[in-house]
Amino acid sequence: LPATMIRIAALGQEEEEDKAITKEKLEGELLVSYKNAITTAANVDGTIEDHLTKAAVLFRNIVDDDLLQTSITSDSGNEVLRKVKYLSCKNLGSTLAQLNKRREALEYLLMAAKFAFADFSLWFEVGCVSFFSSTNEPPISLQIARRAFEKCLEIYPTHLKS
Repeated sequence: LPATMIRIAALGQEEEEDKAITKEKLEGELLVSYKNAITTAANVDGTIEDHLTKAAVLFRNIVDDDLLQTSITSDSGNEVLRKVKYLSCKNLGSTLAQLNKRREALEYLLMAAKFAFADFSLWFEVGCVSFFSSTNEPPISLQIARRAFEKCLEIYPTHLKS
């Protein structure tokens, strides 16, 4: 009887090890995807719009990844994956803003803010996306823009652009 219990315990331990290996593999693949997205964002090939659209697709795939959706929140989870999610949201928001998809950009920038509340450059970008438009559209939200610029100045009081 004790030998059977030891074998059952060993099987349970093997299953846990397999899950850990699988999760580590998924994390590694996610980091490679992030590196590819950054490389794509940095290297312009073709038209700027095509380039930005490709980068946005790659960043969105990372943000929507099942591993990030199920295991990462703004206040818990693997620190590396939290940073990947934050940076992917921020980069996706910035990319969408450059494509003049301001409302969608704002959504992802605010999602990023949940992970790095003290990033003054993020708050400045939130303010700019909320307020300014390259196509003479009205501001998305003056209240969000004002609060974002105020937050930027709270974090970095000498930030002249805010």
